[in-house]
Amino acid sequence: QGQLLAVLAWQSTPGYADSLWLAAPPDISEAAIAHLLGFVRSRLSSRRVLSLDFPYGRARRAFELSGFSEHQTLIWMENKLFNR
Repeated sequence: QGQLLAVLAWQSTPGYADSLWLAAPPDISEAAIAHLLGFVRSRLSSRRVLSLDFPYGRARRAFELSGFSEHQTLIWMENKLFNR
């Protein structure tokens, strides 16, 4: 509908896995994430492992449906700035 929902960047590395970097708002739908990941996976070589960091627990089903599995889980922290 002409709206940017998320951005996914691919970074080729000389190491074991290539990196995917996903920037998405907290309220993005799992369907949108699954669609984006499916599109990117269809365009990239299946011979390289893909690694993606994303807050644990968010859109978990979308990642599973897209063929991703948990490798390491991170605890994401934030410090919300307050108005002064």
